[in-house]
Amino acid sequence: MCGLGEDEDSCLIRLDEDDEGATRGSLLDAVLRCNQYDPSNYAPVLVSPGDLQVGYVSGEMLDNLRALTISTRGGYEPVVIGPSPLKRTIGAGGESSINSEAVWLAPHEDDAAGRTRVVATLVDGLLADGAVPTDKVRNELQDVRAISSKGGGALAEAVPLLAMERAAMINFGVPSLGAHVNGYVTDPASGRPTAMWLGRRAMAKPTYPGLWDQIAAGGQPEGLSFYDNVAKECEEEATLPRDLLDMYIRPAGLVSYRYAARRGLSSKTLAVYDLPLPPGVKPSNGDGEVDEFELMSMDAVAACLRDDLPSWKPNSALVAIDFLVRHGFVGPDDEDYLDICHLLRAAP
Repeated sequence: MCGLGEDEDSCLIRLDEDDEGATRGSLLDAVLRCNQYDPSNYAPVLVSPGDLQVGYVSGEMLDNLRALTISTRGGYEPVVIGPSPLKRTIGAGGESSINSEAVWLAPHEDDAAGRTRVVATLVDGLLADGAVPTDKVRNELQDVRAISSKGGGALAEAVPLLAMERAAMINFGVPSLGAHVNGYVTDPASGRPTAMWLGRRAMAKPTYPGLWDQIAAGGQPEGLSFYDNVAKECEEEATLPRDLLDMYIRPAGLVSYRYAARRGLSSKTLAVYDLPLPPGVKPSNGDGEVDEFELMSMDAVAACLRDDLPSWKPNSALVAIDFLVRHGFVGPDDEDYLDICHLLRAAP
């Protein structure tokens, strides 16, 4: 799906013109392009004790891990590969030998600090071997939590099991977390949204330059609350002060997705926030990451998503469609409604 060297932050997900059931010019296109993968092509990544699943690795990544010759303090190997204790998934291509195996991260460590230290050594080895591109390194740790067996998503386990360099998350198929803020204006009488503020990403950005985005969004750093992260991003990207957020912003649920990428399985869960902006308040960029903000009517937003999907950052399109569904601009009588609602939260 992605080109050589591209990852979940740098590749535009290609629309597959041969997708059955995806009608050109439909909102379903946006959610389908972020939900394409065969689970049988990936082995589970586990953490002990309890064999808690935290991610997925491809067959190529399994080979990369087998080829590593590094060890940690005490001479222990940073990963162990063996028969999977989990139920195998049979995908579209039938049975696969890949998901008959599993990868245990830092199996000799029993706390988050120890696992984080060992996995950092592991990532260094993958960087040295070229499995993780050095130019993708953010020097930013993100928390790794258990994926709920009950479909609760990446936020189901409150306590992080370890932290991992952000650039390596996709290699291990670990669900990364983020937050997106919908800024909009409402009709004074009904309170119904009438228009949405959209940011056009700066052309100087290395990822998705020039594409439509929410007024503020970002990955979820280690050790920061979602609300503090949202306040930081709103101040930096839209110059909106925290006291404004304290008065108006509200959490509005989650959007999750998972798709096959060049280096692994991109899996994300986004915390979504709604921010109705009072009269006279307009976003303005403060960090150079947005070239312009545009106030677009809700009808125009829906039309743009249907007819000009490549102009949207892929996961930002999902968040905008979620907004349309939650606020009644897309309903049960509309085309593909059931599939759209399901795929907006498809990643378990």
